[in-house]
Amino acid sequence: MSNWVRKFKTCKLVSSIYEGHERSVIAKKNIVASFGIKGLSIINGFLLVTVTLNYLDQTRYGIWLTISSLFVWISFMDVGLGKGLRNKLTEAISNKDFILARKYISTSYAILGIIIGLMWGVYILVHPFLDWYAILNTEEEIVDNLSSITLIVFSSFFIQFFLQLFTNVLYAFQRSAIAISYGPVSNFIVLIIIYILSRFGSGTLLNLALVQSFVPLLILLISSIYFFRNDYKSISPQLNYIEFKYIKEILSLGINFFLISIGRIIRYQSANILISQLFGPAQVTPYSIAFKYFGVLNMVFSVMLTPMWSAFTEAYALNDISWIKSSIRKLNKWIFYVSFFGLFLLIISNYIYKIWVGDSIRITIGLSSLMLVYNITLSYGGIYSSLANGIGKVKLQMILSIIGSIIYIPMVLFFVKYLHWGIESIILCTILTNWYGPFIGPFHLKKVIDKKIKEIAANG
Repeated sequence: MSNWVRKFKTCKLVSSIYEGHERSVIAKKNIVASFGIKGLSIINGFLLVTVTLNYLDQTRYGIWLTISSLFVWISFMDVGLGKGLRNKLTEAISNKDFILARKYISTSYAILGIIIGLMWGVYILVHPFLDWYAILNTEEEIVDNLSSITLIVFSSFFIQFFLQLFTNVLYAFQRSAIAISYGPVSNFIVLIIIYILSRFGSGTLLNLALVQSFVPLLILLISSIYFFRNDYKSISPQLNYIEFKYIKEILSLGINFFLISIGRIIRYQSANILISQLFGPAQVTPYSIAFKYFGVLNMVFSVMLTPMWSAFTEAYALNDISWIKSSIRKLNKWIFYVSFFGLFLLIISNYIYKIWVGDSIRITIGLSSLMLVYNITLSYGGIYSSLANGIGKVKLQMILSIIGSIIYIPMVLFFVKYLHWGIESIILCTILTNWYGPFIGPFHLKKVIDKKIKEIAANG
């Protein structure tokens, strides 16, 4: 080992990464690597907004954002299969049962392939009857070939959806830094291509859709092939390892994740569609700008949470409750730093908006303030949602998520139609219907952990 490496590892800050429980060390390494990736992702994300706005315009960019938000609806149509696989795979790996792990992976790919095939087939049948100009509240004079654009985008996304199952393998092996790098790498390549296109002619939504659709697909495909031929060759999916008897085992937990995701998607991802319908496509842009700006808070904190899900799964399976409680205390302390940083972002928000997107897009202080509150509560609640997800205690979270999703859209319509609020009502209603994580989760999971401690003591 060179002297430089020795000095680097003996640095107090760096050495703290290598101290503590092996599980903590793995988590800290992933967190440090993820911070670097997310930092580049944030910079890239801001640049991509600027370049794309210059390539298109505010209205067509708003239309693209609305189409993109529909992807998220589809991405949860695996009925929680990916998240169920993640937990079951982590348990199998913790117990060194790699044959079982291979069966879980092979069976999950087979089931997801069937689901994707059916979904794509249904979409192909209904596509000719969909009036996308009415759905997106726009006109043919603004965007040509909208039907063709959506067909290309949705078809490519179905393939991405299938390939993305692989990221759950990385999470199960606690390699979250690699898993979260796919988005930033894809966006960086997209940024370069869009910038080049903007230099050689006027922007078209079709070209943007082609680039945004196929770049992530190719990266996921190449990565999956590489890892299953090298690092994870022993558990790579094979036809003779498909055993449908494991479907119930994977989906028993996965269905709960699916219902939680549906609730979240209605509350979090329907915003662009609601804004487009209630206020027009152009208003999607200021909402999206504020959402992305303050989303830095949750993005940064999620870097710390991402490796914790599978770490919680392993610790719970091995009855290491003291590690879980210690980790929760440390995460709670970080919420104060996130909050102070958020206040700083709010103070300088107008200045940053002006530099970022100019004076043409107006973002109110009310919208910015609500975005700050939303991201702080989302970050804090994420601690307890991650713990609940990791240990598989998600039934209460599922029930509250469904209730929140049922009342969300009527609540938005009430604020807009009867109280005459603007786009601020969208994010306010999202905050008001996010109950489990920030409010109920801490009490629910304390009860669950205390019960687990008693069971461990009783079994001696």
